Amino acid sequence: MIKNILMFRTNDASFGQFNFVVDFMAAEYERLGCHVDFVDIMSEHFGEELIDKLDHNHIDAAFSFNCIGEAEVRFSDGENVYDHFGVPFVEFIGDHPMDHFKHIIKSGKLFYLTYVDRDHISFIKECCSNVKDAVFIPHCGMQHARKKRDYSYEEYAARKYCLVMIGNHLDRSKTEQELTEMPALQRRLAFEMIDYLLDNRNESLDNAFHKVFNDNGLGEIHGTEFGMLCQQFLKVPLYVRSYVREEVVRYICASGLEFDIFGGGWGSLSADELGNARVHPAMPFEEVAEIYADSQIVLNVNAWFKNGTHERVSAAMINGAAALTDHSIYLDELFLTYERDKEALFMYDISTPQDVPYMIDELLSDKERLYNASVRGRKFAEDNYSVSVMAKKYLEAADSMIHGYRGGSL
Repeated sequence: MIKNILMFRTNDASFGQFNFVVDFMAAEYERLGCHVDFVDIMSEHFGEELIDKLDHNHIDAAFSFNCIGEAEVRFSDGENVYDHFGVPFVEFIGDHPMDHFKHIIKSGKLFYLTYVDRDHISFIKECCSNVKDAVFIPHCGMQHARKKRDYSYEEYAARKYCLVMIGNHLDRSKTEQELTEMPALQRRLAFEMIDYLLDNRNESLDNAFHKVFNDNGLGEIHGTEFGMLCQQFLKVPLYVRSYVREEVVRYICASGLEFDIFGGGWGSLSADELGNARVHPAMPFEEVAEIYADSQIVLNVNAWFKNGTHERVSAAMINGAAALTDHSIYLDELFLTYERDKEALFMYDISTPQDVPYMIDELLSDKERLYNASVRGRKFAEDNYSVSVMAKKYLEAADSMIHGYRGGSL
């Protein structure tokens, strides 16, 4: 069983969100009876300090988030330090593993992953042969800590924001220019990928990339070669995510609904384009939960997780907001219902973003329905997505992967 954990943090303010999550999770691991030690990833002596920790402390596993290089440390002879000391390294990834592929393949022989979309397993199995095992674990939801709430109907109806979205706006003209400057073949592939994904909005990135490569005569590309080839097209998912998010926002703004957006870049839209939307600066990660706890509806546009979910959904639910997000296979299995007395999450079809404002208007006209769904959603999130519940799940998942409790492997 895992009892002694090594984690990574830094005093660098630019890593605020990273440190916040690490500290939160470390406190939960301590509460569960584990001992947590830290190494400063920004220390100029990081390598030496890491080796000292591994050499002089009994470490059962190292835990990290979103692959920022901690798993790649090696001795001068090339041996991975975690392999040398027999310490498993567990990486909790909140993005598509494609985004972190170069880090993943540089990791050692005792490398394990968790991922937030069940479709990501195909990419891991296909491209990341050094990964010993991987499991699906959805994002946890951070709960507000500043205000006590009774979550009554009166409290819900009096919340400051009717409709909120958290997320930045990307100036796609710069991305388009960068794509246009690619060599001719890569440029054609990139724009075909964009067109295909926008025309097939429920398709996974992996399948879309495979199809476009195949259609252009590149044949069936697999394994590390596929993973490396995908690295040339990381701006494609960035582009399509931004396109779809802006599209949803524009339809809502055009409808005249009151709408509060927290995030950078939206000031590039004109006052006429924004309509009744109010744009606020991006919020520090640790303050986002407070916004959710002051909102009736939280809108999410998934980060192309077609068989998973995003932390914006779980965080909205656990803070008593009614979450509204686009469909995914995973969310449909849990929440899709046509019975109003069972609603806990509202979902829309990302293929018809023009329908979203009508759905929001209908929901806002029935506050009792909204409130009842928020109550069911909060109960589900507290039971399944809270930090305390998810810390235990992370710990159990790491134990099961490392010690083989589940049996089998990828």
